[in-house]
Amino acid sequence: MKPSRPKPKPQTSSNLVSHQSRRNSNRNRLCFLYPYPISLNSVVNTSVKRMADKILRFAAMHLTIDEYSLRCPDCLLLPSNPVSGKCGHTRCYKCVRNNQLELEWDGTVKRCPCGNVEFDVSQVNVLAKDILEKLLQTEKKIRAYIKQTFESQSLKDSSDMLNISEYYGVSVEHLEEHRLADTSSRIPISPQIRYNYSFELVESTRYLEASCELAKVAVSTNNVLSRKARKVLEQLLSYMTRGKFCDTTKNVICGLLSSQATKSWLKPSDLECVLCFETFTKPITTPCGHTYCQTCIERSVDYNLPCPLCKRSLRGFNLRSMCSINMIDTVLTSIGAVKPDIVPDPNVIPLCVCTVAFPGVSCSLFIFNRRHWLMVRRIIETEPRYFGMIPTEMQPNSCYGTILEVRDCLLLEDGSYILSTIGVSRFKMIEKNVCDGYDTARIEVISDIVTEMSLLPELNVLAEEISTKFTTWLTSMPRNLVTEILSSYGTITTVDSDVDTWSATDGPTWHWWIITILPLSHEVKVLMLSSTSLHKRLIAISRTLSTILQSLEATTEADKRTHQDLIVSWLERNL
Repeated sequence: MKPSRPKPKPQTSSNLVSHQSRRNSNRNRLCFLYPYPISLNSVVNTSVKRMADKILRFAAMHLTIDEYSLRCPDCLLLPSNPVSGKCGHTRCYKCVRNNQLELEWDGTVKRCPCGNVEFDVSQVNVLAKDILEKLLQTEKKIRAYIKQTFESQSLKDSSDMLNISEYYGVSVEHLEEHRLADTSSRIPISPQIRYNYSFELVESTRYLEASCELAKVAVSTNNVLSRKARKVLEQLLSYMTRGKFCDTTKNVICGLLSSQATKSWLKPSDLECVLCFETFTKPITTPCGHTYCQTCIERSVDYNLPCPLCKRSLRGFNLRSMCSINMIDTVLTSIGAVKPDIVPDPNVIPLCVCTVAFPGVSCSLFIFNRRHWLMVRRIIETEPRYFGMIPTEMQPNSCYGTILEVRDCLLLEDGSYILSTIGVSRFKMIEKNVCDGYDTARIEVISDIVTEMSLLPELNVLAEEISTKFTTWLTSMPRNLVTEILSSYGTITTVDSDVDTWSATDGPTWHWWIITILPLSHEVKVLMLSSTSLHKRLIAISRTLSTILQSLEATTEADKRTHQDLIVSWLERNL
């Protein structure tokens, strides 16, 4: 025979009192969990703090998206039919349209609440809409909690409305409208809402879920609330584990954090530019609602190409006035897909293959080639605004060039640029590469060898000879030619012979100015540019000017060519 089970004791009044007292005892043990100012100063041992640290480190690597940064600046809800302005903010289509209607009514300039003038938006931001639709399908329990509490709030007086608007982050003027339109599903989950929701979970004895929510708040950007959430988390962990480190509890909480993290429902591949197939860098949205990297769409617009996705014309689309889309940047941060800033190598500079330039001498450039437009934009946006210049003839000696600094820039209607530059220093090209369609070079800056003191008297004599010969040559030129030279290269500096002039790393500016206008080939000028001996360059200038003056006295073209051949031969042998 099977042993009979003992009959359960009847629920007497004493048993009920005992059961109720146990419930009260458990509730009293959890009384410290209720919001501040209930004391949160109870001591937590080291094991629990160590477990909390590990959970928070895991939470910091598995973030949930900061929904407050996604809000429409007008209604303060998650945008419905989002459109993006040139200021980078994303707003509801309805809010933008209402502003446009107000503009038509009173004639004043309507601005985004951030202060920037908005542009006409006709299309929804496709990527932002897709992200928001996915976002609203996550964390359904807390969104249901928000909906329930929001709809149950009283709007009797202005103080009630102000408190509710601050708690939910909803503008007061739109509060009743949101209640009637049932927009509670678009209320962003703030750290404060998440913090209060964790106590609802504690009351329901869902301690693991509450710990997960507290961990999210503890790693949020709200410093005051994050400190409070950490204290409550430590006490809740201490209660659940009886003050001991428990791997099982930690792993369950980390599993909840991982399953609810943004990267669990949004992948880096969802945020890839269709032009470069990499995650967005400075995402820009076109008027047709499609998003690309700023650099990618700039290069497309440079060639007057339509939108790559919908083939709509982008003529008149001013990319320079566009800011990066804040919403996309926030989402990229939440999944850890933000590309780190690349520290530029100071020895690698953009390269323009055009002509021979010299230190201290002005050089005006007309940049009409579309593949160089991106290079010019990047040069202008960085400091210092340097790039390299080498001649077109890529002879062995052409690996020498001059670093130019952009002093002024004029953008023409067709996208071309007129640059006003000046030579800074000389360089030797070590390696040449291509970056985003334009040339770059790894360079080594070169300078003159130190001039010996014993050569100073000879340098002074050479300077006087050059000054005399150059003045004679200049006065023999037609006046219109002199005017053209001065307008192209600026006024020549005074030919002086101070000690400081000879000690400059590239020598005196005036001798480079003279070299610039000498009637020599690019090959010979590059030879002078590559020379590190100031003494040799001055001798070369003096001999060249002597040959020019002799050719002026020559009676036949054959004699002139003979003089020119002799000086070129000498320069090639001695430089």
